[in-house]
Amino acid sequence: MAISATDEDYYLKGNIFFSNLQVKNNAENANKAYRLCINENPENANCYVKLAQIQQLLDNYDECIQLVDSALIIDKQLPDAYFMKGLTFELRRAKGDSALAISSYQTSIELDPNFYDAYMRLGNLHAAKNDSLAIQYYKSAIYLQPERIEAHYNLAIYLQNSGKYDNDAMKRYDRILEIDPFSFLAQFNQGYLLLVFADQYEQASMKFSQSILNNPEYTEAYHNRGLCHKNLGRYADARSDFKQALQLNPDFDLSAIQLNEIEGF
Repeated sequence: MAISATDEDYYLKGNIFFSNLQVKNNAENANKAYRLCINENPENANCYVKLAQIQQLLDNYDECIQLVDSALIIDKQLPDAYFMKGLTFELRRAKGDSALAISSYQTSIELDPNFYDAYMRLGNLHAAKNDSLAIQYYKSAIYLQPERIEAHYNLAIYLQNSGKYDNDAMKRYDRILEIDPFSFLAQFNQGYLLLVFADQYEQASMKFSQSILNNPEYTEAYHNRGLCHKNLGRYADARSDFKQALQLNPDFDLSAIQLNEIEGF
């Protein structure tokens, strides 16, 4: 570097620092390296995008947007730049930024139809608005990377939040458990669907038991299994589960209320 430094050298050096941001001062080092890269070659759009990522991590959102815009002046066909812009709008959370984020993510997948992360962000933003377009975005992400659990999980949660028993959500959780048999959250949510929407207390109890087996400190699973026992008239078992939930979290008021209700049984 001291003998002959090119813009690519600075870019690679910045990448090394950027990939180790957990080390003290590496954000500053990466920042310097990318700025040197831009000084050496102002037409290197990727350096602007990388520098924008650092500013985003430092919560300098306005500067991040400016850097991304500089990159797009050089090259309007950078899907990563539009994705970075969308993520910055999302993080900034100013009025109207949600619509701007959606527009930016949409442009990124138009430029790169295989942009998994952009489909996920679009799914999340539409799910937050209770917009059924979320389903299509999550399914597109699943098509691209069928072994990634988060897309299956987010789609299942969206369907679950529809307020009714949803067989497709159950199937999504089944798929998650095929990928990861120890997913206590998938087991818990299957139990939740059976408990809340289907009144299938015995089956729900079994799901919560599986969840507890994979995460013995999962307070909500003990509480919900306690609800199953209570609905089945197994008050001693319900009492035990509510007490265990309170032992794990003494401030878990829902279990305290339930425990008080069945103390006489």
